[in-house]
Amino acid sequence: MSNIEETKYYYGLKEFADISNKYGINTSTEKLSVYRRRGLLPVPTVMIGTKAGWTKEQIERWIKDKKQS
Repeated sequence: MSNIEETKYYYGLKEFADISNKYGINTSTEKLSVYRRRGLLPVPTVMIGTKAGWTKEQIERWIKDKKQS
């Protein structure tokens, strides 16, 4: 049995914007930066230096909530 954990992928603002746009939420990295400063994005799962990272599930949940509002 291995002790190596599965590698997880985290998405930065660029990927967050790309995924959002793919699902019909017209946004950009600049707009998402403003949303983040205003507390309108999910809390990042990871921080690497000053770069935030979200899981795909967090992004998809945010998109779903945004479409419902």
